[in-house]
Amino acid sequence: MPFSPKLARFVRRALICGAVLATLVLLAFLVENWRGNRAWNEHAEQAYARGSLLRTFPAPSTLPDARNFMRVPTFEKFLFAAQDNPELQAFTRKLPSNGRGVARWQAGKPLDPVRLLASQAGSKPSLAADSKSSAETKPEATPAAVLALLEPVQPMLQEFRQALAERPLAQVVRPKPISMDLPFDAPIARFQVLRGVTHALMFHASASLSAGDSDLALQDTLAALRLSRGFLDTPDILLVEAMIGTVSTGLALQPVWEGTRQHKWNDAQLAALQQELLQLHVLQGLERSLQHERLGSIRTMDRIPASQLVLSAGMDFRPDKWHWSRLIPVPQGWVQQNMRISSEGMELNIGMVR
Repeated sequence: MPFSPKLARFVRRALICGAVLATLVLLAFLVENWRGNRAWNEHAEQAYARGSLLRTFPAPSTLPDARNFMRVPTFEKFLFAAQDNPELQAFTRKLPSNGRGVARWQAGKPLDPVRLLASQAGSKPSLAADSKSSAETKPEATPAAVLALLEPVQPMLQEFRQALAERPLAQVVRPKPISMDLPFDAPIARFQVLRGVTHALMFHASASLSAGDSDLALQDTLAALRLSRGFLDTPDILLVEAMIGTVSTGLALQPVWEGTRQHKWNDAQLAALQQELLQLHVLQGLERSLQHERLGSIRTMDRIPASQLVLSAGMDFRPDKWHWSRLIPVPQGWVQQNMRISSEGMELNIGMVR
């Protein structure tokens, strides 16, 4: 059946319009890709010239195990353990809970044994029941009661004390290097492990000071400070680990402040604390972590299909994962412009830290 002249004209015009539209879309893609590529390359060249944009992630720590404080067996065993690991769960149950408000040197508050024991009885009934400070014995809220509360973790604390002289270096050793393809799939140290261990050391140090044993308090305090240093000195540190190290540092300073305020440190102990504190570089650790986060964000945007990034903000971004949004055309230049914006924003944050 032959087409009518009217239908033929319509089809011809539709084809011409479609060809013009496709040409305009293609030109728009070419222009946007050129603009984005130019913007990113300009920024990257300037950043590389300033030495402020990494080309790859640093390798994991290569410190000898026998000299690395973070490789103390009990601590290392659980630092990267899976959340559903039964041994990890049993271990964390032995650790003191946060004990919010029981000690805060920033507000001029020393350790409060009454509040500490009450907080552990409420949040860690198994820990409280294992200690001599259980409700059945009705003890007084004394430093001795705090020390008794921490009796279940004494073997681990003793490991740290013994390691102080043998392991002067400290860096977290990641189980595997950070991948340039999937940077945010890197294994992250468990915050609750470090926080619980640091609380145990901090509470034990404060209670030991109050009980008149400043030598034992010094060992606990040095161990807590060195654990914090281990996170902040990690060569491939990520932002969350810098945050963990900073929080741990704040906790570890509690007995330092209490002993100084109460004049319970002698000159040799103050010198030892000063030496350990001089090796804590919180801002440098934060700066390196921001550099690594910056590189991770750029690599993620560069590797993931543009359509996924633009249309699926909450999706699991993996280069090897298929999603329908891959079928939607989006200029790669938009991603490159966002890479530049993200990098410049992170550079401002890095500059504020320096």
